[in-house]
Amino acid sequence: MGATTKTKWDDSTVSDLFVAYDDHVEDLLGYQPLIAEMLRRLGGDVRVLDYGCGGAKVTRRMLDAGIARVSGVDLSADMIEKAKAPGLPGADFARVESGRVPHEDASFDAAIICFVLINIDTKAEIGAILKEIHRVLKPGGQLFVLDSNPRVTGVRFKTFQSGEAGVTYADGALRKVTLQVPGVAEPFVIHDRHWSQETYVELIREAGFFGPSIYELTADAIAAEARERLTVSERTHPPFLRLTAQKAESKAETPR
Repeated sequence: MGATTKTKWDDSTVSDLFVAYDDHVEDLLGYQPLIAEMLRRLGGDVRVLDYGCGGAKVTRRMLDAGIARVSGVDLSADMIEKAKAPGLPGADFARVESGRVPHEDASFDAAIICFVLINIDTKAEIGAILKEIHRVLKPGGQLFVLDSNPRVTGVRFKTFQSGEAGVTYADGALRKVTLQVPGVAEPFVIHDRHWSQETYVELIREAGFFGPSIYELTADAIAAEARERLTVSERTHPPFLRLTAQKAESKAETPR
């Protein structure tokens, strides 16, 4: 069971629908806590790589929160055009091939990868992406990964459902995702890959990072007024997985 076709992110219809999707759940339980943690660790006077930036939704949020500079890269030419359109001060964008970042070694204080690795077909390709990000981070640089939580596959949330209820997905299996887009009657269907928490940890460590630490953010961790915007399922089942890891401060350090 499950999906059999990949999402075509270079299709303008697909990218338009994805940009139009109401991501308030992702914002409350994913982006806002991630950006707050980044600011807590590093402050705002930093340069951040947004790998798989899409239409710059997260880039914009980081800039609005006080991050000084963000460089976004994405495989989709259509997404990059959408990201460039507003002319965001402090941001620059570039289209890339998978596993490539057009920047020098040790260029960034931090990097984020939001809902990207679930779109990667193989562990080898994920590993190549993580190693390239490791290359462009400064010593001590921070990595933040945000993705669907593989432990709650099949749970129906207000705006989306990742995977079919009752189905057990093998590592790397395609998984149907339905998104509710405001003003669009039919659900927007995309397909991603199922990767276990153990796989995320394994690949991040193999890329040379210390850690990672794993967080499944629950509604209890956010403000009461924000919790009121969440459904019962979003309050009881953490829909997202966040991992944080760090590049060694010096070449002499070796990740365990």
